[in-house]
Amino acid sequence: MKTIKDYTSHHSKDISAFEARIFLQKILGLSLEEIILKQDYVPKESEAQQLLSFIERRQNNEPVAYIIGCKEFYGLDFKVTKDVLIPRPETELIVDEAIKLDAFSILDLCTGSGCIAISIAYHSKAKITASDISDNALMIAKENAKMHNVDDRIKFVNSNWFDSLDTKFDLICCNPPYIPESDRDIMAPETLAFEPRIALFAEKEGLEAYEIIAKTSAKFLNENGRIILECGFNQADKVSEIFTRFGFSEIKRLKDIAGIERSIIFAVPTSTNIESC
Repeated sequence: MKTIKDYTSHHSKDISAFEARIFLQKILGLSLEEIILKQDYVPKESEAQQLLSFIERRQNNEPVAYIIGCKEFYGLDFKVTKDVLIPRPETELIVDEAIKLDAFSILDLCTGSGCIAISIAYHSKAKITASDISDNALMIAKENAKMHNVDDRIKFVNSNWFDSLDTKFDLICCNPPYIPESDRDIMAPETLAFEPRIALFAEKEGLEAYEIIAKTSAKFLNENGRIILECGFNQADKVSEIFTRFGFSEIKRLKDIAGIERSIIFAVPTSTNIESC
């Protein structure tokens, strides 16, 4: 009979020791510290079978987050399914800056799991509108908001970009789809096979979403409003060019842990700039 130690003490051809610990934490309902302390525990037959099921799914390239049904982001746990993009650490840059700006009213476009909107609400007093084109994604986001007790300050709206919105905001946040179709060959198999395509890929070399936002968002921003956007590898200059063309002013670029310019903050155009576009 295999113990926890047998599953977690080494890398195997099936899964890594790290992944085994995550799966056992989920199956046994234990913390990482408890897993370490209970190395001699022999999982029950039902627990072992569930672990084997998890291992099989992982061998088929399914992301760990989808297998266990959750992902940590900004210190909070979020429910995730194949209807939403798995939250990434680099997206936390948006939350950092949004909290610093201390905006009263915020729009989170393409909210997905709600990780951006919910994290901001959890750490501020902002009133937030979170929109997405997917009803299934909004259902997950609502569950996450309720789980973290911020559902009273987040309004969820089904909207294709700004189509169903009629309010102005102090701040717009967005992690849009920005991967060019041409990058498919260099992407991780687990991302391609399991994460929602609509949240990943964009036309026009990955820049289509930025053009839509730059063209439309000014009328949804209050005076002195700001936009914070995530962008892909080597896209920062092109994204900045798009927004500058529509009268926005670049305020700041944010680098992720790898030194990649990952997010950009823009200021709303003045009326003069809007008229000249």
